[in-house]
Amino acid sequence: MFARGALFRLLLELATVGLVTSRLPASEVQRDIEAVIDATADIEADLHDEPSLLEEGAHVLAQPVQKVVVDQDCEWDGWTEWTPCQFTCGGGTAVRTRKVKAMAQGHGKGCDANEKETKDCSKNACPVDCIWADWDSWGSCSATCGSGWTAKKRIMKQPAEYGGKACRGNMTINSECNTKACPVDCKWGEWNAWSACSKTCGSGERLRQRPVVQQKNEAGAECLPPSSQSEPCGLSTCPVDCQLEDWQPWDNCDATCGKGETQRVRKVLVNPTFGGRNCDRLMETKSCNSGLCPVHCIMGDWGSWGSCSTTCAGGGVPGTQKRYREVTQQANALGNQCDASMEQSTPCSTMQCPVDCEISDWAEWSECSTTCGSGIMERNRE
Repeated sequence: MFARGALFRLLLELATVGLVTSRLPASEVQRDIEAVIDATADIEADLHDEPSLLEEGAHVLAQPVQKVVVDQDCEWDGWTEWTPCQFTCGGGTAVRTRKVKAMAQGHGKGCDANEKETKDCSKNACPVDCIWADWDSWGSCSATCGSGWTAKKRIMKQPAEYGGKACRGNMTINSECNTKACPVDCKWGEWNAWSACSKTCGSGERLRQRPVVQQKNEAGAECLPPSSQSEPCGLSTCPVDCQLEDWQPWDNCDATCGKGETQRVRKVLVNPTFGGRNCDRLMETKSCNSGLCPVHCIMGDWGSWGSCSTTCAGGGVPGTQKRYREVTQQANALGNQCDASMEQSTPCSTMQCPVDCEISDWAEWSECSTTCGSGIMERNRE
C-alpha cells in the first residue's frame, strides 16, 4: 500500500507533466500547477478519512503513463549592442549578433540563419585638403625698359572640402622685369637765325647754329652733325645754283615684318640765289620688309567642368570630371606654337559606394536526428 505522501507526489507529477506538455502559455501553465497543488492537498485530506481509496489510487497510478512530446518553436535571445563603426568617415559597417535561447522541439519552427545584422555607419564624407596646381609661366613684361612688372598665376587643382585644410599662399606672384634704363637719344633744337652776311656783295657767307636740347644717356644715340650751317650771301647779281649734300643712309624700316617704309634725306649746302637752279627733292622713300609677320598661338579660356564619371567611389576609387579649352588663334610658321594642355581632370564623387548584405542559398537538409518517432532535420546558409 502506498503511503499518502508518495501518492501525493505521484498525483502532482502526473498533473504537472500534462500541463507542461500542453501548448498553453507559460503564465497559464504556472497558474494551473498551483491549482493542482491545492487540489492534491484536498485529496490527501480525503484519503485520510477513506483508506480504501488509497489502495484504489495506487492501482491506477501503477499503470504506465505515455509521455507526450510538445511542439515548440525555436526562440532567439536578445540582440547584442552594435559594434563600433570600422571607419570614422567615408562609410563603414557596424554589426550586432544574437544566440539561440531555446531550440525547436517536435514539429516546432526551427531558427533561421538571421543570427547577425549589419548596418551602414559613418556616412559623413572624409576631409579633402586643398591642392595647388603648378605655376603658369611668367607673363609678358609691362615695359621693354625702365623697370616693368610681370606676373604668374596658379589655380586650385583641388578646393578644400568637408573640413579639409585650405590652400595657403597667393594665386598670383609679381616680379620686377626689364630694369635696364631706356635709351635716351640726343636731340637738336631749332636752328637759330642766320648771322649777318660776311660781305655785302659777291661771295659773302652767313652762318647759323642749333643747340642740343636733350643729351643722350649711355644707351642713346649721338646727335648727328652738323651743329652749324653756312651759306653764301651778298648782293652779287650772279646766279647761284642750289647745292645739295650727298644722300644720308636709309633709315631703319618702320616695320619689322609685313609692308613697311624707309626714307633717306639730304640737306641743302647752298640755296639758289639770283635766279639760280632750284634744289631737287630733299627726301626719298621706298618699301621695305615685305616678309610675313609671326602669328603666335592663343589659347581660349577653360570651359566648365563636365559631369563626374561615377556617383560614388567603388572600391575606394573616386570618379573623374574634365574640362577643355580650344585654340582661338593658330600660329603660323614664324609664330610660337601651342604647347599647353587642352584638357584638365580632377577627382570627384569620393564618397564610398554602399555595399548591401548578401546571403547565400540554403544548404541541403541534414539527416534526421532519429530513425523513428519525431526527429529534427536542419539546413544552413551564410
